[in-house]
Amino acid sequence: MIVHDLEARNLSKEELRRFLLTTWINEECGKIYRYNVEKFNNGKSIFLKRPARLNKGCDFEVWVEEWDGVKDRRPSHKELISDLESKKASNPKTYKLLNAGINRVFNCEEPDLILNTMSIPEFKTGKSIEMILKILKWLFAEQDVTYWNYTGRHMLKKALDQIA
Repeated sequence: MIVHDLEARNLSKEELRRFLLTTWINEECGKIYRYNVEKFNNGKSIFLKRPARLNKGCDFEVWVEEWDGVKDRRPSHKELISDLESKKASNPKTYKLLNAGINRVFNCEEPDLILNTMSIPEFKTGKSIEMILKILKWLFAEQDVTYWNYTGRHMLKKALDQIA
């Protein structure tokens, strides 16, 4: 596996898509790539893995180091939605703040900037606010790359809006 660190900050969805595709042009055929893209405050990270197993072209997978506390794993949309539903059920008022942060990530604001400018209390259950926002940044990007001529990030956003 070939490992690279990617710095992709403050880019529009079009700029981020172009940045990723331009980066991938330089990949060697037949190799597996890991791109480290985000660090959490606990030192763990989010990384992109290419090529994806099902779509061997321009797709990628979003992975989280020690997602379950032990193993690296791909967070699914279903898991994130379930976590967010639990958060909303446990504290609807705080969830409104989190949802405002999610909307900012959807609009291509950096999760670290959002975390530094919003005071969103942590929930007692599920993944951290930092983890949710940073994962969503890359799941939105994945959708933008995979479906750039169609709905892109709007498919995932539509599912998230059903919670709010």
